[in-house]
Amino acid sequence: KQKILSMSLRSELERYVEQGIIDTSFHIKLAALYEQENVYSKAIAVYERALKLTPEDRAIRDKYYLALQKAVERFEQYLEKKPDDPDVLYGLASFAASVGYQLKALNALEKAIKQKPLYLEKAKAAPEFKDLRLNQKFQELTNTRVDIGKIDSFVE
Repeated sequence: KQKILSMSLRSELERYVEQGIIDTSFHIKLAALYEQENVYSKAIAVYERALKLTPEDRAIRDKYYLALQKAVERFEQYLEKKPDDPDVLYGLASFAASVGYQLKALNALEKAIKQKPLYLEKAKAAPEFKDLRLNQKFQELTNTRVDIGKIDSFVE
């Protein structure tokens, strides 16, 4: 019965967020439900929407970064079970880069590309790797060279 109530509440909150309700308390509640269900990608997306509405809100920003860190931890747990899974490695690289764990992101990305070469092209354009574009190892992994003046236009 508790699960049904939770699913109903989640559906209601999803509807409010999709309608563009400006009250970010709905976003926070929905993201918290996603976190309880260990669906961090959805929680993170909801926090991002809330931050677009109130970019100065430190509480939402803190919850957002905490969710990113939890996602990194979750991917690391998956890797214990499947250490060579390229999809898990790429997911870890993406979330690690978003949190600022550059070395962790680069190491996971390197392994993901070796296992699944199509991630090479995906990484070149992925916005979550924007902060890594000037990193020499990233440039070597992706066979790219980016000038400082072109970094913003490269991703946007």
